[in-house]
Amino acid sequence: MSLRQRALRLSLAFMSLPVFGILPISAQEAPAEATDERGIEVITVTARKKEENIQDIPIAVSAFSADDLATSNIDDVADVQFNVPNLSYTKTNFSGAGNISIRGVGNLATAATAESGTGIHLNDAPVPGSRIYETEFYDVQSVQILRGPQGTLFGRSSPGGAFNVYTKVPVLEEWGGYLSGEYGDYNHAKVKAALNVPLGEHFAARFAGFYFRRDGITDVINGKFGCVGVSSNCPKDDEIDGRSVYAVRASLHGEWDDANFTLMGQYFRADDDRMRINNQGCTPDDTDWPNGIGCLGGNNKT
Repeated sequence: MSLRQRALRLSLAFMSLPVFGILPISAQEAPAEATDERGIEVITVTARKKEENIQDIPIAVSAFSADDLATSNIDDVADVQFNVPNLSYTKTNFSGAGNISIRGVGNLATAATAESGTGIHLNDAPVPGSRIYETEFYDVQSVQILRGPQGTLFGRSSPGGAFNVYTKVPVLEEWGGYLSGEYGDYNHAKVKAALNVPLGEHFAARFAGFYFRRDGITDVINGKFGCVGVSSNCPKDDEIDGRSVYAVRASLHGEWDDANFTLMGQYFRADDDRMRINNQGCTPDDTDWPNGIGCLGGNNKT
């Protein structure tokens, strides 16, 4: 049984908050699924920067709502590749946050200035070279993947396609939010939370956060193996591949007449001793320089 299956999950949903009194907890009735005249469920996407039914647009699109991400156990971009055809995600020594490829078009260059053939966008804004995918999806409205060449509609052209993430927008005149957590083996602990705060008739703010930690899951059984990655990043005990990650996001939304705006700020920090790629550790060669070869064969001793 996996860590995810063994984890204990607890959730609380805060649906309303009166001006005075204690915050009540209530259940939310799921909205009825909308269907078109053909009886097909209506899935609204913004693949062309306007809300349209996915059945009516001539674009190959895979879309996931917040509920879809939760029910399909899609926690991060690495999980998306198992639910979208022609999409793959790889992370190697020099790929930064990783390489997203659609139909084989991505970025395999090691140069910091190299542009990816697949556009990555957060709320319709291009974020090339971003590390936002080092964390999990939290307080996300939808994830939409557009396959095939894209023009400059989202700010830059991309021959492979586009990977678009949309965060939840603050809701006017409505208190709300949620808090969820889980705990499992190896001191695995995860918390996700959000709070929607109305600010008068025309403004609202939303605050969201994510925290995850886990002890190391890889035992170091060879005492000679001392460092992972760079020489200054040495494990402090006999276990590596531990994680400690948190991210916070604040959004402000304003709306009046036919004008509206949304401002968003996000901060992410990770402090862990993960290996950048699998089986990167090796048995060191103790032969004096210049005769040493670094590693004795390809057998991993971690």
